[in-house]
Amino acid sequence: TAVTLHQFMGYYKRQPDAFFEYQFFKRFNTNVVAVSKTSAEMTKKAFQLKTLPKVIYNGVAIPDIALAKEYLNRPTEQYSVFYFGSIRERKGIAIACQVFNVIIEDFPDASFHVMGNNNNDYWNIHARPILTAKALERTTYYGAIPNDTVNDYLKKAHVVLFPSFGENFSIALLEVMALGKIVVTSSIPAFKEIIIPNKNGFIANDELEYVKHLENIFKNDCPVEEISKHAILTIKNRFEIAHIIQQNITYYKSLL
Repeated sequence: TAVTLHQFMGYYKRQPDAFFEYQFFKRFNTNVVAVSKTSAEMTKKAFQLKTLPKVIYNGVAIPDIALAKEYLNRPTEQYSVFYFGSIRERKGIAIACQVFNVIIEDFPDASFHVMGNNNNDYWNIHARPILTAKALERTTYYGAIPNDTVNDYLKKAHVVLFPSFGENFSIALLEVMALGKIVVTSSIPAFKEIIIPNKNGFIANDELEYVKHLENIFKNDCPVEEISKHAILTIKNRFEIAHIIQQNITYYKSLL
């Protein structure tokens, strides 16, 4: 919600949205559903609810390609670093750029791929100038990618970064993991509900840790194939869309 994004994560407060959210929760403050434990806790506190909202995660489908026996996490573009999300300060695009500046020095063949909505031209005004000349030569900004073609880009990724400062939950992260891609995320609570460090992905507390994880992945100093398999299993066991739909049906039937 606009209220929780502002109050707990530092996003700009959209006053009209916040007003109607407060009015809504005054009228309907029971049987509330949240998309994560993090979201449930923030919603309860922000709107002074008496009970913790029911947690039903969002779900995604596992692409057929990720289920094929011959599909392993062998990147189409080796040493490729992807950023997948809105281009804005709170999503951590600046961190991604700074990390790539370091990576390109040790891996001259590395490439940086940026996909997402360019909020208020943030890419050109703020993010792009962060990149060094060497990094910029190896960077491609694609803009917003249609949902039906996004996997065509992501399946090329060696690593995908999620350096966000705050999320209620992240469908984008699930979509990337469903492809068996290696992810490195920030250490925010919503990501910690999904990522088991060194098992199905990696968590970084600062820029140095992002760089360290990328270097280990690129040098094969970690079990990339196993992490890829566990990323897909995480989606299959916890976030597969058919399972999530059934959870919703069961919950709503219990309210009748």
